Amino acid sequence: MRLSLNGSAAHSVAHSHAATHSTGRTHAGRFRKLTLSLAVALGLATGTLAGPALDTVAGTESATPQASAQTPNSLIGKLSGSLSGLASGMSPRPANNYQTFNVNGKTRTALVDVPANSGNRKKPILFMFGGLGQSAASAKDMSRFNAIAGRTAIVVHPEGIGHAWEGAPYSKTRRGEDVAFVRTMVKTLAKRYNVDTKRIYAAGMSNGGGMAMNLACQAPDLVAGVVSVSGAYYDATMGNCKGRNVPTMLIHGAHDNVVRYGGGVRHGMHYYGARAAFDNAARRNSCNMGTLHGTRAHPATSGYTYSGCRASTVLWRAHMGGHNWNAYAPDAPTAAWHFLSRQRHA
Repeated sequence: MRLSLNGSAAHSVAHSHAATHSTGRTHAGRFRKLTLSLAVALGLATGTLAGPALDTVAGTESATPQASAQTPNSLIGKLSGSLSGLASGMSPRPANNYQTFNVNGKTRTALVDVPANSGNRKKPILFMFGGLGQSAASAKDMSRFNAIAGRTAIVVHPEGIGHAWEGAPYSKTRRGEDVAFVRTMVKTLAKRYNVDTKRIYAAGMSNGGGMAMNLACQAPDLVAGVVSVSGAYYDATMGNCKGRNVPTMLIHGAHDNVVRYGGGVRHGMHYYGARAAFDNAARRNSCNMGTLHGTRAHPATSGYTYSGCRASTVLWRAHMGGHNWNAYAPDAPTAAWHFLSRQRHA
């Protein structure tokens, strides 16, 4: 396999946050103030850059149809656009409340934040799934999506049964139950608010990242794009996928000692590494797997994609990152929303 690298080194301040896969307490850590330097970190220039191999492991509002073909340079170039528009007016005043949903006779809950200025314009829904042991409130504190996307999207932090999501060995739900929960939330929220059902997005951390990927696998008709950070891709979340393409971004730290970049076994079950999960998504998105294109947007971060993908498919490798929501660079929530907000079902 040929690897072509192009890009430029840039300076960025990332927001590192200690987190573990087995407890939610450390997921809800401290964050620094959001900076605009990600716009620089994602800024790419043409050139040749030598960098570590992908497999080397240590231990916005303008939506585009997801089915359009993407070239590597145009795809990564879109990510490199200025994020100043996202940063402007980052103090939304949403209506903040827990809502209940009846899912096949079970009552499920989610923390739903609706933009105060919702008006008559249709709003996308952004789901954020926390890690194992993490409550909806804790995931909200960690994600900062309300500050970044809360003016333009309905932001939903669902409550997992047993604070876990399906497909993992410790899950309290069977395969399909949490997907049904998400479908019910979308259907119910579309009745309560003016929802753009062609712009349903999912993001997650650790076990929640696996849930976001599970939605791309099991409900590609529902989600217009997914982002996973430090995702736990257990075999059960990656198999028997439906056929439709889903724009996908993965962010993973090379020094993640909880859910390792190269994969492994945890809680007695095998899980995919970041590269294997990326390749799985790329195959489902009909990418040309012959050549992997890369860029280094920051000394600590490299981005990768394939040619000819029918839906955007990107892997960000944070060379010094651990099991963090913000794996040094890029800043996860800003990069996630910049990626997702461009996606739309055809």
